[in-house]
Amino acid sequence: MANIQNILKGLIPSNKKQWKIFLACLGISTVLWSLLRFSEERSDTIKVQLNFVNYPKSQLLVSSVPKSIPVQIQGRGFELISRSLGFRSSSIDIDLSKVKKLSINDEIHYLWLPNQHKLEIYQAIGSKLKIGDALSKADTVRLIFSEKVEKELFACFNYQVNKAREHFILKQPVISPRKVIVRGAKSKLKYIDTVYTEFVELDLLDTDLNQVYKLKRFEGIDSLFEDSVNVFMEIEALKESNITIPISILNLPDSLEFKLFPNEVNVTFICAESDQKGIKNEDFHASVRFKDIKSSFKRLNVILNQYPNTLKNLRIEPASVEYIIKSKD
Repeated sequence: MANIQNILKGLIPSNKKQWKIFLACLGISTVLWSLLRFSEERSDTIKVQLNFVNYPKSQLLVSSVPKSIPVQIQGRGFELISRSLGFRSSSIDIDLSKVKKLSINDEIHYLWLPNQHKLEIYQAIGSKLKIGDALSKADTVRLIFSEKVEKELFACFNYQVNKAREHFILKQPVISPRKVIVRGAKSKLKYIDTVYTEFVELDLLDTDLNQVYKLKRFEGIDSLFEDSVNVFMEIEALKESNITIPISILNLPDSLEFKLFPNEVNVTFICAESDQKGIKNEDFHASVRFKDIKSSFKRLNVILNQYPNTLKNLRIEPASVEYIIKSKD
């Protein structure tokens, strides 16, 4: 044990001068090792930036644009590390007017194959580097375009009412212009018939809404001939009203005679004042079901089968009726 301690004591510097010599030797050896290591040739993967030029003017881009491709290269360590640290970068211009084109439905696919452009990539990365055996992991660079067309779309107000005033109703929005013309990608517009405004949350309204709202662009639209629409929404008072209608009998056998007491019901509802004049008895239908008849029941529930969907708080009186059945023979 003592021998080992003596050996270690002899290796470790014992004074300031020896420490200076030791550190100087260590620094020199590190520098020499680094020079030797980085002078060796090795492989690495770098990103070559892509610059697309000569975009087709009559077409609209409907896909994402790849920013770069990975390229496997060989070179000395000094050159590779400078690129890894971002001190140097490579880029290549791709002329879309000269690449391969493939039409699929309403889309035009522009295809650029890296492995068919080794010379351009070699020139882009620099003469001190060599392209590896596997040129690029990206076998195809693809941009998708579609023909620019114009289409007339319905404008729709995209809104939500947070608070509604009691006894008042916010009528359906009236939009002007009702339709707008847009220019966009044919492959996208063929599935679309409506363009919406930006989403709006409406708080408690005291007066009619009459305001201009911007239309929201969606993917595939290049331009809007009208970028906004005027929205008018009327606030109208609700009023309670009622109407008396007959009760029908569903699935009554022809051999039976059936009488209801009473044979009419009173329907009470709330609606906008302007809608009251247009409401008719024919808009309602009330009935009882013959299959609900059982010897232990003396009353049948009345069902309101049909009524205008603009009405609120509907009530029927009476909710059930008595009946008498007898044979026609």
